[in-house]
Amino acid sequence: MSQTCFAISIELLSQKRWQEILEHSVFLCETLDSRKKSGVAVAGPDTTNVDMQMGGNFYTRFLQSLGDGVVDTVTWHHYFKNGAYAKPEDFVSVAMMDTLIPSLQFARDYAKRRTPSSDVWLGETNSCTNGGAPMLSNTYASGFLWLDKLGLAAVFNHTVVCRQQLVTGNNNSILDEDLNPRPDYFTSLLHKRLVGTEVLSVTNGTKEGRDVRIYAHCTKQSKLYKAGSVTVFGLNVRNTSVQLKFTDKLSNQSVDVYMLTPHTPSIESQWMELNGESLQLVANLTVPEMPPRVVQAGEPIIMPSRTYGFFVLPTANATACKSSITSTGLAQ
Repeated sequence: MSQTCFAISIELLSQKRWQEILEHSVFLCETLDSRKKSGVAVAGPDTTNVDMQMGGNFYTRFLQSLGDGVVDTVTWHHYFKNGAYAKPEDFVSVAMMDTLIPSLQFARDYAKRRTPSSDVWLGETNSCTNGGAPMLSNTYASGFLWLDKLGLAAVFNHTVVCRQQLVTGNNNSILDEDLNPRPDYFTSLLHKRLVGTEVLSVTNGTKEGRDVRIYAHCTKQSKLYKAGSVTVFGLNVRNTSVQLKFTDKLSNQSVDVYMLTPHTPSIESQWMELNGESLQLVANLTVPEMPPRVVQAGEPIIMPSRTYGFFVLPTANATACKSSITSTGLAQ
C-alpha cells in the first residue's frame, strides 16, 4: 500500500494567534489520524528550536494535546545561529556544539513520555539560519557542526536527520547552482555509505567540553564491509593534531581511514580532500571513487588539527553488529 505523509510544520515567529494555531494543528492531526488505515502518516509539529521559548512551548503543548501515536513522527527544527552573524570560530566552537545536547535530550525524552510509539526526527536542520553563513556554510568549515550533529542526533535516538537543503541559491545547500558538490555533500555521502543504524557506546561520548568528539556505530553492510564491522567517526577541533588509539581487541586490527581535510590550509576552503586527494566530480557528473587508506595494525592514526573523518574496522567482529538488534539511533 502506498502511503501519504502529512507534515504539520509550525515555525512560530511571534506569540500572535499562538493558541489558535495550536488548536487548528491538533484538530488536523486528529482528523488525519482517523484515516491512517488508508495509508496516511502524520509528522509534526516541526517547530523551531526547542531550546527557544516559543519553539519549546509549542512543542510541549502540541504533544500534550495529542494521544500516543496520533503523530507517527515527532519533528522539530534546529539551527545554531543566524548566518549573518556567524564567524569562522563558531564552526569549531565546542561550546556551540554542546548547546545541541540538552535540546536533543529534551526533545527525545518529552516525545517518548507523551507518545512513546512515535519516532523523533530533526525535521529540518543546518548550521545557520538566514540562508547560511557566507563563505562558511558552503565550505569545509560547515562539516564540523554537521558531522557532530549527526553523531549526537543518533546518540539521542533521533532516527532521521533532514538536511536543509539540497540545492538553492544560498550558502546552506550541499550542491551549488551548477550542481557541483560542496564539502558537506561528500561528508554526507561517506556517512550514508559507512555508518549503520546501530549506535555503539563511547566513553564520555556526550560529555560537554570535548574538543576531540568521537562517535561509533556498526558499519553499514555493503560489498566492502560485512556484519561485525565497526565505524568510528569524529572531529578534532584542537589547534594540534591528535593520535587515535583503539584499545583491547581492536588495537591489533587494520583500519580503513577516510580522512577529510580542507584543500587549502584554511577551514574556509570551498574544496575538500579525501586522504590527500581532491574530491570533485569526474566525467559526466560522476562521483569519484572514494577509497580508504588502509592503516595496518600498530601504525599510528593521526587526525590533523581542525579536521574530521571516518575510521572503519572491517574485522572488529563486534557481537552487537552481527545480530538483528533493533537500532538505538540513526542519523541518515
